[in-house]
Amino acid sequence: MADGRRTADNGKNKTDDTNTTITASDSDNKLLAEVTQAVETHIADSELNVARLQELTGIGGKLLYRRLKQMTGRSPVDFIRHIRMQRAAELLREGKFAVSEVMYMVGFSSAGYFSKCFARAYGMTPAEYAKAGQTATATPPQQQEGTTEKTELQ
Repeated sequence: MADGRRTADNGKNKTDDTNTTITASDSDNKLLAEVTQAVETHIADSELNVARLQELTGIGGKLLYRRLKQMTGRSPVDFIRHIRMQRAAELLREGKFAVSEVMYMVGFSSAGYFSKCFARAYGMTPAEYAKAGQTATATPPQQQEGTTEKTELQ
C-alpha cells in the first residue's frame, strides 16, 4: 500500500511540477527583469550589495541565490559585478569619461579592485580597454564553470 501511495503522489507531483514549470518560466523572466532593473537603477551606489538587492526586490537571500544561479549561472554577487562591468565597458567604449569617473559611475570606490574585476572580465585593464577602442560587440570571456570568487563587492 505504501508503494501505491508513492505512485499516486509521484503522479500528482509530476503534474504539479509541469504546471509550476510553465508558470516559473514567466515568473523567472519577471524576476530577472526586476533584479536587473534594481541593479541598473542603483549601479552608482557603492553600497549596493546582495543584502541591499534583497531589500530592493523583496526577495529572500536563499531564493535570490537559487533563482539567479539557475537562470544566469551566476551568484547574486557575481550578477551585480557582471552588470557593473558591462556598464563600465559601455562607458569606456564611449570614450567620454576617464577610467576613474567610470569606476565611480558603476559603484566602485577602489581603483585597484575595479581594475582587477575589469581585467578578469575583459582580459585587459580598463585603461587598455579604453585605448583599444573596443567595438560595441565586444563581450567578456565566459567564466569557467565551477570557478567562483569569494570577494566582497566594494
